[in-house]
Amino acid sequence: MSYWPHLMAALVGAGLTIQVGMNATVRMTIGSPVLAAIVNFVVGLAALVLLAVASGARIVPGSVPAVPAWAWFGGLLGAAYVAATTVLGPKLGAASFLALTLAGQMVAA
Repeated sequence: MSYWPHLMAALVGAGLTIQVGMNATVRMTIGSPVLAAIVNFVVGLAALVLLAVASGARIVPGSVPAVPAWAWFGGLLGAAYVAATTVLGPKLGAASFLALTLAGQMVAA
């Protein structure tokens, strides 16, 4: 059994804790939670584009229209999370914020 996926999941979880502080710092520096979230997504998009190019990822012809309409809204949930980290992270603290988001995930699961 490979433990690589477990390690990666734990590292991503640890990264979320750090991300709360990073997003809060961007927000406090530029003065806007919405612009801080945009900065987060622009940097993330650039990293993903580089990863896609480096890995040779290609879109399968005809696959984009085949995605169900509701599935495209997953990005809104990601945007809500990032925006919440910039606004709620400094108010609740990283530990409380992440504990509450984890509780919400467990209830939803």
